[in-house]
Amino acid sequence: MFNPRWDSAWIQSLYRKIIDKETVGWQAIGKVVQDITYTMDYLPQWDLADWGYKKNKVGQLERNYVSTEEFDRVRSILSRRGTDKYTSVALNLRGRPKGTRSQGWCMLSMVISRTREWTRIEVQYRTTEIILKFAADVWFVREICRRLNIEPSMYTFRFANCAMSGAYFPYLVDKLDLVRFLARVYEADREFFIRTTRFLLKSSYRKDQYHPFSPEMLAHRFLWERASQQQIRSIRDYLEPLHRSTGRPLPKDFHDRSYIPKGQRKLLDLEDG
Repeated sequence: MFNPRWDSAWIQSLYRKIIDKETVGWQAIGKVVQDITYTMDYLPQWDLADWGYKKNKVGQLERNYVSTEEFDRVRSILSRRGTDKYTSVALNLRGRPKGTRSQGWCMLSMVISRTREWTRIEVQYRTTEIILKFAADVWFVREICRRLNIEPSMYTFRFANCAMSGAYFPYLVDKLDLVRFLARVYEADREFFIRTTRFLLKSSYRKDQYHPFSPEMLAHRFLWERASQQQIRSIRDYLEPLHRSTGRPLPKDFHDRSYIPKGQRKLLDLEDG
């Protein structure tokens, strides 16, 4: 069933940009691209729950991106300057300090530019995953604008790096025609298609599966909660012949909870040795 709050026009051109862009690296089963800029004149009205997020996601976004002192500073500047003068102020989006293992914040800053006639923002990224994580960021950008009491007429997102992963394709099942989307991926980048859609094919085989990696388990549950049997069957019927044509064995569904991922098996072998 399609979600009535979902605005497929808002996001599909961004997805197409990433699908068509040259792959510069791989992140698990996701392709990484660079130098993407995306501009729209409004933000969609989706909620975090539309993407399977729980209430604790709000707290995570707050910790990552909100400094009370920084928000107060920017609010003061916007209030003091009003709209009579051209203003361009940067909101630092570094919240709580990151640990030594972290590569840094994903969203880095929001530049707010305005005159008497218009207000525009630009959100600058180090990197992000473009389906699930970016969806939460878009919701939070809308919340930031509300807190700053601004109503932009233009929203630009500038990504130094971003990744698209098939592990999150199930989250699109109630938001767009997923088979048509998959066909677009196949047409543009077959290597990416084969690498990234094996999980979705595997997930379509049966509801009762166990996936040892939490993101895949959550995506699998989302698929079977939000999609109709007909949608799941159409996904399987589209993907299976294309994967069969590669000559590789088709993926097996996980239902044995004793399954140990390959990386963990290697660690256990080293410990036994």
